[in-house]
Amino acid sequence: MPFGANGQRTVTNQSLYWLRYYDQLSFNTKWTWHNEIENRRFFEKNTQHHLIIHSRLHYKILKNADVALGLTYSLQSPQNPNSSLDLVVPEKRLVQEINLSNPLSNRFTLQQRFRIDERFIRKNNGSD
Repeated sequence: MPFGANGQRTVTNQSLYWLRYYDQLSFNTKWTWHNEIENRRFFEKNTQHHLIIHSRLHYKILKNADVALGLTYSLQSPQNPNSSLDLVVPEKRLVQEINLSNPLSNRFTLQQRFRIDERFIRKNNGSD
């Protein structure tokens, strides 16, 4: 017996810009250190949205595979650029990943990443 469900849906449109810096430091053919800093801001009032810092150490285990361990630190600001709250919620993540790279031809490579993020978020009540 077919039936229909009726739900409410709220759509919010926001305009943001993202700035990202990425560097990769190679120690030798097996070890590399990857770092990223990403800043997401609202166009409206140039308000902060999200700051994210990633740092991972990669070790090549095979020609087309590496494993990585790292940390991510982020600061999440209110999701509304007109919010009267200035609550910024910090988050820390322990990251483990496996990266695979499989050349399909001279022009195409299939890359896969299997990643586990363990998230630690400070408890808050929405205002403190």
